[in-house]
Amino acid sequence: MKFILYLKDKMLEFLVFLFFYVVILLLFFAFKVDVRVIVSVSFVIIFMCVLFLLINYFKRKSFYNDLVNNIKYLDKAFLVLETLDEPNFYEGKLVFNAIYDINKSMI
Repeated sequence: MKFILYLKDKMLEFLVFLFFYVVILLLFFAFKVDVRVIVSVSFVIIFMCVLFLLINYFKRKSFYNDLVNNIKYLDKAFLVLETLDEPNFYEGKLVFNAIYDINKSMI
């Protein structure tokens, strides 16, 4: 899983975040909030956004890289479920359950 492709996939979420960030900045300027407060709040908001983005990326990266690598190195790809740990995020659980159902039908 490549980070650039992950960011492209998250582009809509980034644009929504950017829109609300600009609205917050406009509100700060409209209410004549001190520049130091604006900079501090901006730093916290951007830091939290980047932190959440990285946490989600690395959580998904490990699962999907394991999935792709295990499929590549198995001679019978339908057995890949036996080599994976169950993920702890919803999207991964959907994929895991789909592979489980496919595996049941293969057996």
